[in-house]
Amino acid sequence: MNITFTGTIFTGETLAATPLTLEATDGRLVSQTEGQSVCVAISEVRTSDRLAGVPRFLYLPGGRTIETPDNQAIDLLLAGQRRGRTVAAVHWLEARARVAAVAAVLLVATVAATLWWGMPILARNAAMAVPDPIEKKAGQTALATISRLLAPTRLSRINQRRVDTQLDRLLKAQPLTTRPELVFRFMGGQYPNAFALPGGYIVISDELVTLADDDELAAVLAHEIGHWQLRHGLQGVLRSSAALLVVSTVTGDLSTLTTFASTIPFALLQRGYSREFEEQADTYALGLLRKAGIDAVHFASILRKLQNTRPKQGQDFSYLSTHPSTEDRIRRIDPHGETARAVASFAPSSARGDEAKPEPSVMLRGVHPLASPFPLYQPAPLYPYELTTAHREGMVKIEFVIDENGKVCNPHAVGSTSKELEAPAIAAVAQWRFIPRQEGGRNVATSIFQTIDFRLHSPIGQAVEPRVIVQPFEILGQDLSARSK
Repeated sequence: MNITFTGTIFTGETLAATPLTLEATDGRLVSQTEGQSVCVAISEVRTSDRLAGVPRFLYLPGGRTIETPDNQAIDLLLAGQRRGRTVAAVHWLEARARVAAVAAVLLVATVAATLWWGMPILARNAAMAVPDPIEKKAGQTALATISRLLAPTRLSRINQRRVDTQLDRLLKAQPLTTRPELVFRFMGGQYPNAFALPGGYIVISDELVTLADDDELAAVLAHEIGHWQLRHGLQGVLRSSAALLVVSTVTGDLSTLTTFASTIPFALLQRGYSREFEEQADTYALGLLRKAGIDAVHFASILRKLQNTRPKQGQDFSYLSTHPSTEDRIRRIDPHGETARAVASFAPSSARGDEAKPEPSVMLRGVHPLASPFPLYQPAPLYPYELTTAHREGMVKIEFVIDENGKVCNPHAVGSTSKELEAPAIAAVAQWRFIPRQEGGRNVATSIFQTIDFRLHSPIGQAVEPRVIVQPFEILGQDLSARSK
């Protein structure tokens, strides 16, 4: 098939353009214009892509160029070649607005799907591939940032050892190759919080230690160990930086993570973990608590307590601000709602901005919250210094009433082994707050007997330190509303 079309040739020797007529026949392109010598194989001619009605360019061997407005002739010229069919298909797509719109939507969807599913997978694989020494270095970098942000701890060694003991309970049930390192910090007396950093560093605020009982501390530690073992901190860094993720994945060089690790504390305090990471850490914690023989209800109870400590106004750096979707988590952890009676009106004093007390919070274990008053805030009595130095121990039995509002009324000693211990025990009990027992849909007052032991502990090679142990309470009577008034 012969094809004839007109165009303009540029030789490159001058700026002048010369019109000519061309014919394509027998696989060759020849000039039909006198004085213009063109005779080349069509296979040696390169053509520009078709774009609407824009003139096409034919690039000849030797640097000459032909411009022609006859797009149809060029399409016919290329029809027998694979590149011609490809160009025609592209032009067909470009010439149809709906097809182009659908293609654009598909392109955007493909990119979005890659970011939504692809990046998390890459981030997880890259984080899990980080060698332990690099992870440790990243954790040290993040910890240095924390040290600049938060004040040193005000906890006594007794309280710190109490948290260590709960960590030991978990590690006995599920040993780890590396023991987590607990880091205690003070957060202004109003932000109970804890978060895990790479390398096994678990930062715990004094306020959280004050608020939680032993089993609740174990639940928080199990959750944070889950964040660490699943390397959520490193995954968060990689997800937040696509360039770092691509470079780390392609080159295998993960050492640059240590540079970005200083941003982890800021990210945790400001945004927290994603719902996906929280669910994974919760699942890990529930499994670990089960192995350690700790009821998951304690996990739900500390979440309820923490919910009551959240500040109503201003900046929130509490545990729940960095661990979102609290109600969903509680329903998953405590499907039967055993701690659902926790309400905001029973918030401890730390939620009102009072200075957090560095003494341990003591919870009453083994009591179903729906059948008995549920403790929210229980600072331990102070051990009199003079009795500590005199190595005096003892016991005090306190009777009091928990009224319909959860407050303690008329605490008084009904027995003791040492009169000097009665006053600090009564002073502490007077500060306790509870969720009152409910009966028939209303709050009722409850009369309680509480035994408090003042003991001394002397580890080998260390000085004697006081310990205050609050034994599980005994319910004397119920529905004592008139008596509590």
